[in-house]
Amino acid sequence: MIDDVNHAEYITVKKYEGAYAVARVLMIIGYVLFPIVGVVAIAATPLAAFVIWFIPLFPMMLSIIVPLTYRYVQIEYEYSIDAGIITFSEIYGRRSRKKKYEVKIGDCIAIAPYRDQYKEAADSADIKYHACSTMSNPDLYYLLFEDEDGRKVAIFFDPINKALKLMQFYNRNTVVVPVSVG
Repeated sequence: MIDDVNHAEYITVKKYEGAYAVARVLMIIGYVLFPIVGVVAIAATPLAAFVIWFIPLFPMMLSIIVPLTYRYVQIEYEYSIDAGIITFSEIYGRRSRKKKYEVKIGDCIAIAPYRDQYKEAADSADIKYHACSTMSNPDLYYLLFEDEDGRKVAIFFDPINKALKLMQFYNRNTVVVPVSVG
């Protein structure tokens, strides 16, 4: 985290739950079954006598396949606030970053905790983007704005107190409730 008065950034790891956890488990099972099924398939063909020559190919293929695919089940979300603009990004496998949204904080309709009377506004959004570790986080916040096409977009994120103070500075409509993360 960069320690600057007008800058805040935070990275959160997506928790392994639901379809995301299933995808992760299936991917690991696929990595294990790939060489086993490959050896059995080769052994069932007329090339069975050469199966020993094909065995070294499987670790080489896995050394290429695993880094290219496993990063999609190692997702982190990052948001950073700088000069009144908040940027949301996805980080895959701690290597590649993809910027998803960049929003001027002053243009937000609402920035509030995702609970009680504030929950209805986020649920009515046309587009919902989850940049949080889990939707069951008690400190979960959302940011609501309109995109270029006039659709309402709700971005759910795990806040830190410093980010909330900056959001309140740039947008007085921000509802600030102290959260457990500094």
